[in-house]
Amino acid sequence: MLEPKDVAKRLSLSVRHVRSLLGDRRLRHVRVGRRFLVPESALNEFLDAHTVQALRNDHTDEEASDEQPSPIGRL
Repeated sequence: MLEPKDVAKRLSLSVRHVRSLLGDRRLRHVRVGRRFLVPESALNEFLDAHTVQALRNDHTDEEASDEQPSPIGRL
């Protein structure tokens, strides 16, 4: 279980921002009294849900070198 300060450190965010995520229920957590605790699995789920996948490159380097430059870029 991680405290908000630990989550903030791992994500390079402020503790205030992490508390905002918790308050908005955007990050799964356990509340014990006034304390918020974040399970490791919740942090991993959050990261998975907010990870942007890279675009797939369908061209190989050889195909790209055979292509002619676009005349549009020369205006």
